[in-house]
Amino acid sequence: AWSKASLAMYGASSEEEIQVGLERLVPAEAQHLFVDELVWIAQGRTAFEWEGINATLSGKRFNVSLHWSVEPGYEQTLERVLVTIEDITEVKRLQQQMIRSERLAAMGQITAVLAHEVQNPLQAIHTNLELLSSSLLERDEQEECLAICLSETQRLRETTHNVLSMSRVQPEASQPVSL
Repeated sequence: AWSKASLAMYGASSEEEIQVGLERLVPAEAQHLFVDELVWIAQGRTAFEWEGINATLSGKRFNVSLHWSVEPGYEQTLERVLVTIEDITEVKRLQQQMIRSERLAAMGQITAVLAHEVQNPLQAIHTNLELLSSSLLERDEQEECLAICLSETQRLRETTHNVLSMSRVQPEASQPVSL
């Protein structure tokens, strides 16, 4: 028997309308999991949980959590199985929102560190180029300013190289396996 809340979740007004069946509870792409679980339940396992996307009678998709449990005393026959259905669409939406927020926060931290790592060498280069353009420096002072500019330019190159290296997706290492 279906609860009123479960019927409403699927957009049905009566049990006859929903035509209870496996295909209603679990989408086709996940039905094999349930069938396998029935075998496992028959072997003594008494519960099964599944999360995925399901649809109402009108086709509106929603995230659902299903929990099947065999009523005590019916473990061998599976005649009485209680199925708890929970719409977890809002929970999944909040989880995705939290993941996005965490990614943005991490990007903000990375951006701040990167800006600092780039700003310092740029400032040193700028200052030394201003000194060089003033033409008030002796030859050895000019060489020192040029050396600083070259050193800071190299530092910028290493920073950008490190950032690019971190952002590249590394291929998984292949390992031999025994057939």
